[in-house]
Amino acid sequence: MHLRGVLAAVTAAPGMRRALARMESGGARVTVVDALHGPLLAAFARDYEGRVLGIAPSLSAARSLVDQLRAWLGDACPIELFAERDSLPYDRVPTDAGTRSDRIRALELLANAPRGIVISSGRALIDRIAEPAAFRERTIAVRRGDRVSPGTVIERLIAAGYRLTGLVEQPGEASRRGDILDVFPFSAAGPARIEFFGDDIDDIRSFDPITQRSAEHIQATLIPPASDLYITPESALADLARIDVSTLDTEFEQSWSHVRAMIESGTLPDSPEILAGYLARATLLDYLASNDRIVAFDWSAIEAAVEAIEHQANESRASAESRGVIPRDLVPPVTTWTDIAVELNRRGRVDVGADDDESSVSSARLNGFHPAQPYGGRLRVFFDDVVAARESGDRVVIISQQDNRLSELLDERRIEHTRGSVGEEEPSPGSVALLHGAAIVGFRLDRSADGGLIVATDGDIFGWTKPRRATRPRSSARDTFVIDLEVDGLVVHVEHGIGRYRGLVHMSRDGVDREYLAIDYADTDKLFVPVEQADRVSKYIGFGDGAASLHRLGGTEWARAKSRVKAAVQEMARELLELYAARQVAPGHAFMPDTSWQAEMEAAFPYVETNDQLTAIQDVKRDMETNRPMDRLLCGDVGYGKTEVALRAAFKAVMDGKQVAVLVPTTVLAQQHFATFRERLQAFPIKIEMLSRFRSDRDQHAVVAGLKAGSVDICIGTHRVVQKDVEFKDLGLAIIDEEQRFGVVHKERLKQLRREVDVLTLTATPIPRTLHMSLAGVRDMSTMEIAPEDRLPIRTSVEPWDDGLIREAILREIDRGGQVFFVHNRVQSIYAMAQRLRKLIPEVTCLIGHGQLPENDLEEVMARFAAGDADVLMCTTIIESGLDIPNANTIIVNDADHFGLAQLYQLRGRVGRGANRAYAYFLYKRDRVLGEIAEKRLKTIHEATELGAGFRIAMKDLEIRGAGNLLGSEQSGHASAVGLQLYTDLLAEAVAELRGTQAEKRPDVSVDLPLEASIPRSYVPDEGTRLALYRRLAKVTRDEELAKCLDDVRDMYGAPPEQFLALVWLVQTKIAAAAAGVEQINATATEFILRFRREQPERLRLLEPAFEPYVRAGRAYLYLDRVGLGGRWQATLDGVLNRLKPAAA
Repeated sequence: MHLRGVLAAVTAAPGMRRALARMESGGARVTVVDALHGPLLAAFARDYEGRVLGIAPSLSAARSLVDQLRAWLGDACPIELFAERDSLPYDRVPTDAGTRSDRIRALELLANAPRGIVISSGRALIDRIAEPAAFRERTIAVRRGDRVSPGTVIERLIAAGYRLTGLVEQPGEASRRGDILDVFPFSAAGPARIEFFGDDIDDIRSFDPITQRSAEHIQATLIPPASDLYITPESALADLARIDVSTLDTEFEQSWSHVRAMIESGTLPDSPEILAGYLARATLLDYLASNDRIVAFDWSAIEAAVEAIEHQANESRASAESRGVIPRDLVPPVTTWTDIAVELNRRGRVDVGADDDESSVSSARLNGFHPAQPYGGRLRVFFDDVVAARESGDRVVIISQQDNRLSELLDERRIEHTRGSVGEEEPSPGSVALLHGAAIVGFRLDRSADGGLIVATDGDIFGWTKPRRATRPRSSARDTFVIDLEVDGLVVHVEHGIGRYRGLVHMSRDGVDREYLAIDYADTDKLFVPVEQADRVSKYIGFGDGAASLHRLGGTEWARAKSRVKAAVQEMARELLELYAARQVAPGHAFMPDTSWQAEMEAAFPYVETNDQLTAIQDVKRDMETNRPMDRLLCGDVGYGKTEVALRAAFKAVMDGKQVAVLVPTTVLAQQHFATFRERLQAFPIKIEMLSRFRSDRDQHAVVAGLKAGSVDICIGTHRVVQKDVEFKDLGLAIIDEEQRFGVVHKERLKQLRREVDVLTLTATPIPRTLHMSLAGVRDMSTMEIAPEDRLPIRTSVEPWDDGLIREAILREIDRGGQVFFVHNRVQSIYAMAQRLRKLIPEVTCLIGHGQLPENDLEEVMARFAAGDADVLMCTTIIESGLDIPNANTIIVNDADHFGLAQLYQLRGRVGRGANRAYAYFLYKRDRVLGEIAEKRLKTIHEATELGAGFRIAMKDLEIRGAGNLLGSEQSGHASAVGLQLYTDLLAEAVAELRGTQAEKRPDVSVDLPLEASIPRSYVPDEGTRLALYRRLAKVTRDEELAKCLDDVRDMYGAPPEQFLALVWLVQTKIAAAAAGVEQINATATEFILRFRREQPERLRLLEPAFEPYVRAGRAYLYLDRVGLGGRWQATLDGVLNRLKPAAA
C-alpha cells in the first residue's frame, strides 16, 4: 500500500508549499499538529534531491515515523531506522542482532545512496560509531565473474566484524568450506552462498538459513560491515593499553585485561560498545553531506530525553566505578549532547512542532490541519460524519485493518466508496476511499477549493491500533528436539543400552581407515559403532536429576528394560486409542466456514503470525468444522501466541451463534484474559463477561442470567464457570487454560464437557516433538515453538550480590515506566529481604507474594501488581508459570545457584513478553564458592539468550517435565529406563500397530566392505556437523532421500571427495540390499559374502550365468570372487543387487 495520491492532496494544502520551501532552505521552524509529522516529512523527502535525517524524541516515536513514511511513500524512496543501542552507555551488554541490522542498513544508505530517509532518536545520535571512510572501506561488493580469492574475502569479512561459524544461520555470520563461502549480511533479507572456481566467483546463490538449501541465483551482493565499531590502525590502541585496571574488582580486572588483549590481537569482543571511545570518533552526523537536511520533531522533548539518558548514564558510570566494575579513566563511549546540538544548529536543523516560535523569521505555520475526530467505536456517529463530509464535497480516506467489514457497513448505509489504492492522483471531491493498512495517524484538513480532506484510521474509528511491523519472513524452527550428541554425554544404543559417548574416532581395520562413534559402557567396556550405523545411537534423556547407570555390554538388563517398556506403551496406546475412537463417533456441532468478519478480526492481529501459530489455527478450525467434538491440546511457551489461537476459535464459535466458556486456574489470569478478549473484540457486537470472585455478587448474578438467556457470548472465569448454578443457553466451545492446575472435582466436570462440546486445552508445558509425532492419530495436539516476531532476546547477567547493581537495575526499569520481579525463594526471610530492598531504594513501592499466603490474599497481591499498583513484586517461585505481565521487564533472582536449569529458564520467561528489551539478573552470594553443577547451570542460562533457547538448553528438564505432565508418573518411569527417544519410537510403533497403519519396518542390513568411506575433516571440519551428517545418511531408506542429501552436501560444501562418495555408495548398497532381501554383506580376504533373510537356492542360482565365473550361489548365500573381480567388484555387486530387486518387490 502507498498513499501518494493522498500525499498529493496534502501537498496542495494552503501553506504547505511555503513550509516545504522553508524546510529545503534549512534553519526553519514548521508549526503543525503531531498527526502531520509523517505526511509532512514524506512530502518533503519525496522531492528533495539529497538525503533526509529525521530525529524523534524516542525510539518508539522513531519506529512509528518509519512505519508512517513507508505507508505514505511505498517504495518511492528508501527509508531506514538508525536504532539506538540496547543499553546505557556504560553497560557491557552486546547490541541485539535486530538493532545492529537496523543501524547497518541506515549507515549503508547514508554511505552509498544519493537519496533516502533515515530516522533516528536523539539518543542514537550521541553514539560513537566508525568513520564513514572506514565503513565504506569495509563494505564488500561481490559479483559473478569477479576475480578474488576466497581467503581474501574471508579476511575482509573478519575485518568487517563477521564471525566465522560452522553453519551460517544468523546475520553477522560467515563460513568457508573449501570453495564455498556463506555469509549473512546484516542489511540483507537472507544469507548468500558464494561458490569459487579457483580465484574466480563462479556462482552466487541465496539460501534458506533453516534448511541450508540454495534458492535463487543472483548476480551480485553487497556486504556491509557487521558492526559500526571495528579495530582500525587509527584506533587509540595506545590509549587502550593505558587503561588503569588496578581499581577493578578481581573478577572484572581479569575480564578487562582479556578484552584489552583481544583488541590488541585484532579481535573485537562480543560487547565492544563500552570501548567505542577508543574504537571510533564519528557520530551519525558525520555521514551526512552538506546538502542533506535534518528535521527534528519536538526539539524540546528530544533534548529532555537525551539529557535524562546522559544523567542516568553518569549515575551508572559512578556506580560501576565505585563497585570496581569499570575503570575510572574510561574514555566515554558517547559524545555529549551539547556537541551534537551545536552541530545540528550548524547544519541548519529544521524544527517541526506544535508550538509557535514567533521569534523565528523563517517559521511557517500550517493552520488548516487538525487531529482526527476520535469515535471510540461509535460507528453510527462515524458513518453520519462520512455522509456529511461527502455531501459537503470533502474527500474521505479510511485506512483500516478491518476494511472488509467496514466496506459491508458502508454498503448497508448505501455510501459509495472505492477499494484498494488511491493511486498517484488526488482523491476527487466528495469521494470515499477505503484502504487496507495501518501505521498512519489520522488528521483533518480544512475545506478549500477542492474540498476538505479527512484521513481516518482504526485508532480514530475504534479507539485502538497497533501497526503490523514490516519484518523478515519467519521460517519454521529446526526440529528443536533433535539434539546433537555431546561428548561425555549419555547416549542410548538400540541394541546395547545406555553408555557414555566419547566422540568420533579414526580406526584402521584391514588397511582401511574409517570413523567410528566411541561409547563407554560399564566395567570399562567400549563399543565402536561404524558411522553408517549412527542412527542406532540417540541422546539419552531421562527423568529427574539422578544420573542413569551405564549398562554392561552383553548383559540381560537392557533387554529386560526394553521388554517392560514395550508392554507398558502398548497398554497406554490401547487406552488412548479407545478414547479417541469413542470421540470419533460422538455427535458434535459442525461449525460453519469462516465469515468475512472472521477474516477482519484476524487481519487486525497487530503482529506477524508465526508459522506454528498459523498451523495451530488451521488445526483448530479444521476440528471445529467436523461433526465430532474437538478435543485438541495446544502446547507452547507463555507469550508464544496461544491466546490468539484461542481468540480466533472463540470468535468463530460466536459467529456461528454459539457461546464460549474460557476456564483459567486463577482470578488474575481470568482478569488478564478478560482484558485481552475485550481489547481484541471490542470492534464487534460480541458481549464478553467474566465470572470470578473479583466481581460483586450482583454482577455475577447478572452474568449467570445472561449466560442462561444467551445474551452473553463469551464468559471468562475460574472454576466458578463450571459450578452447578451456571447454565449456558447454547455452549459450543470450552477453552481450558492449564487444565492440570484444576482440582479433581473440576476435572470431572471438564471430562463431561468433552463429551458435549468442542474443547481446546492450552498449556505452557513444552511437549517434545518426537512425543507429539508418536501420538499422532490418538491425541490431537498442536505445538508452538517459534517466538513471536517482536520479542527480543532477554539480556541476562550472572553476578555476585551487589547493592549498587540491584539499585541500578530496578531504577532503570522504573525510569522507563516498567515493573520488576524480585525472586527470593525463602518464605521465612522474604519480609526481611523486602525491608532491605526498601532501605536500599526508598523511592520504590514493593508488594510481597508467596505460597503460604491465604489464596485470596495472594490473588489480590498478584492482581494489584498486574494493575501496576507497585514497582516491585518480591516473591517466591509462585511466578514460575502462568503470570503474564508485559509491563514487568526486569527480573532479579536471588541465590540463583540454588535453582535447577528449567526453573531458571521458566523464571526468566516471566519477562520479555512485550516489544521492550527485558533484563534478567541471576545473583549469588559474593563469598559463595559455586559448585560445578551450579556454575554450569548459570553459565548455560547466561549464554543461551536466544529466543526459544529453553527447548535446547534445558532439554532434559523441559522435555521430561512436558512428557511427565502428559503421560503421568508411571509412563515417566518407563521413559527414564530406555531414554525418551527410544520410548517415543516404541510408542509410535505401538500406536501404528493398533491402528493398523504400521508401515513395513525397514529391514536392518549390515554392510562391512573394504572402502575408506567417511566424511573427511578437510571437507566438513566441524565434528558436530559431521556427526549430524553421518546420522542423516544412516537414516536414509530411499534412493530419492539419498539423492537429496547428496545435493544438499554438494550445495553446502562443493564437490565431494572420494571418501564421501564411497560412503554414499555404501548407503546406496544398503538400500538395494534391503530391497533384494539381503541382511548382511561382508568381506573376507578372497570373497564378498551376501547373506539373505531366507533360503532361496533356485533364485540365487539363476544369477550364476550372468556373472560367471565370479558369482557362486548357496541356499541363502551369494559369494563374489574378490580376487578375480579385482577393481570391478563394486560394479559387479551393484549388478547383482539390481538383478535381485524386482524379484524381491
